[in-house]
Amino acid sequence: MTAEFKLDIQGNTPPKPIVAQFAKAPEVGKVKTRMRAVLSPQQCVDLHKRLVAKVFTTVAVADNYIHQLWVSSDHSFFHSLMDENKHTCRSSLHYQPSGDLGVRLTAALKQGEAQGRVAVVIGSDCITLTSSYIESALALLKQQPELNTVIGPAFDGGFVLLAIKQWHEALFEGVEWGTERVLDQLIHNIELLGFKYRSLEPLHDIDRPEDLSLAESI
Repeated sequence: MTAEFKLDIQGNTPPKPIVAQFAKAPEVGKVKTRMRAVLSPQQCVDLHKRLVAKVFTTVAVADNYIHQLWVSSDHSFFHSLMDENKHTCRSSLHYQPSGDLGVRLTAALKQGEAQGRVAVVIGSDCITLTSSYIESALALLKQQPELNTVIGPAFDGGFVLLAIKQWHEALFEGVEWGTERVLDQLIHNIELLGFKYRSLEPLHDIDRPEDLSLAESI
């Protein structure tokens, strides 16, 4: 099934796209582990919370898409985050299935496609990711019907955003998650599937000690 981002034959407006923000539960020893060389386990948790909150309060405010918060497990932090920002942010809570990142991303992408919506997945590590950045991806898909995918690359070899019209089971096949090969492997799969794609300007994830200076503003 393909989620077409255009007016249907009756001239009806297509359903709003879904933007699924992925976030791990803030548990000691399970988040920001690459920062352990310079931060204590609790400091890693605190940084993770700040990043999740920053992305949430930045992107869950737009009217042009439906924001969803996809979490690894139930945690009071997520409920507090949504409650504290209920007057300015619009979102709903969803739970990631078990499995690798590809399995978890697929759940959100397939949900969007099943509802006839363009689906966008983003992480919670990029504080320069804005609603305008997301909307630029959606605009490309709308303006260029031949496009199936828009990627927001990360400087570390991953991606901060993935927007698609049509999901395919081979999209994440063989992707080595957590490595600097992720983006190249994803693009390889997209090209094998014959999907047309465009890339946005790359952004920085905050994932390693050398990235900490970027987090000083939050």
